[in-house]
Parts: sequence; structure tokens; C-alpha cells
Amino acid sequence: MKIVKWTQGLDLTDLSKPKLLYPAYDAEYWKKTPEERQRFWEESDRVVVECIRRNGFRFGGFYHQGGEFGMPMFEDGTVFFVSLRHWGHLMYEAWEPEGKDPYGYALYAWDYEVGECKYPESETDFVQPDGHNGNEGAA
Repeated sequence: MKIVKWTQGLDLTDLSKPKLLYPAYDAEYWKKTPEERQRFWEESDRVVVECIRRNGFRFGGFYHQGGEFGMPMFEDGTVFFVSLRHWGHLMYEAWEPEGKDPYGYALYAWDYEVGECKYPESETDFVQPDGHNGNEGAA
């Protein structure tokens, strides 16, 4: 699993429109067994946390859901869209891996409160695990 770009998933400017610009989890996702879905979540969480650490990204759940480049997209076209709390948990895991505060996710869930924010500045403004930037070489 690999992130190929960061994108916007929700249109917060006009709430009368359908909220998702991209499907987060399509019909194929729901055809998977519970075990396959669990593996997907574990792997996607790991990949997102690694990307956050590698690139120094720090932003809250509101930006994740509504920011211009707040949602990672995997190579299969799946947009990683999660709740504000889950996003807070991933940020907390990325930046405080000891995880001693059971409510640490709250620092990142709604608004980022610790330190300076850093966002992807374009769809491909991030370093891949192989050292390449963004989606170079992606199909």
C-alpha cells in the first residue's frame, strides 16, 4: 500500500452538495471479509502514520476532512477518509509514540494545539518511503 497523493475529500463551502468529492470506501471495500477490512485498516493506518512522520505533517481533523490536501489517496484510488477522532489518534501516534495520555488524540482531533502546523502544499508534496517525491512513477 502506497500513498500517491493528498487530496480534498469534503466540500465544506456548500453543504447542500454531496459532501464527498471522492468515494472513501466503495462497494468493493464492503465486499471484503471482516478480517480483510481489519488488515486494510491496520496497514492503511501504518502507512499514513509513517508518511506523517517522514514528512513532518502536523494538522488536525478539520483540515484532514476539509483542507485542500488533507486526505491521503492510495494507489488503488481509495481516499483515506476518517473521523476527526481517528485522525487525532493517528497524529498522536505519529508524534507521541509512547502514547501515555489516553486522551492525547484530542490535541489533534479538532484543532491542532501543540506546536506549529505543517500541511502538504500540493497533491504531491511529500516524500515516499523510497525517497521519491509524491507520485513519481505512479501509474
